[in-house]
Amino acid sequence: MFKTTAITAFTTMTLCYSMFASAEADMLQLAQRAALQHAQSGFDRYLGAWSGSVDARNTVQDVFEERAHIELTLTDRPEWTVRIDGTTAIAEYVETMHAVGGQWTFSNVHYYPTMQPGIVFAQFDATGNGHSFSNLVVIELAGNQIVRLRDFNAASLLLQNVLTVGRSDSQPSRVARY
Repeated sequence: MFKTTAITAFTTMTLCYSMFASAEADMLQLAQRAALQHAQSGFDRYLGAWSGSVDARNTVQDVFEERAHIELTLTDRPEWTVRIDGTTAIAEYVETMHAVGGQWTFSNVHYYPTMQPGIVFAQFDATGNGHSFSNLVVIELAGNQIVRLRDFNAASLLLQNVLTVGRSDSQPSRVARY
C-alpha cells in the first residue's frame, strides 16, 4: 500500500512539475515572440526614419519611450562611447544621419530573440551617400516601446562627423560622453 501510494505521489508530482515547466516555457516563448514583434516593428520604423521615408520626430516619439536613450559603442574605438538621451535628441540624431546618408538602404536585417523577453538583437548592413557599414544592435523594450538601443558600430569616422555636423565648437549636440 505504502509503495503504491509513494509511486502515485511521485508520478503526480512529476506530472505536475512537467506541466508547470511546459506552461512556463510556453509563456516564455509567447513573451519572446511578442518582444520580437515589437522590436522588429519599432526598429523597422526607426530605420525608415533614417532613410527619410517617414517623419523622424513622430516616429521616434511613437517607437521610443520618452526617457529612452541610444548608446553608440564604436567597435574600432571602444573608449569613445556616446549616449543620446530622450526622444528629442534621438530625433535630432536620426535627422542628422538622414542628412549625411541621404536615402539610406538597409539589407540583411535579422532579428534574434534572447532568453530575456524584453531584449532582442538586430543585425543589418547600411549604405547611404557613399557610407557603408554593418551593425549589431541590442534593443531593450518596456512593453511595446524601445527604452534603450545599444548600437555596436564600426563606422566611427562617420559617426564622429555626424555628431559634430554644424557645430562650431566641434562638440556633439545633446550627447554625453562617458
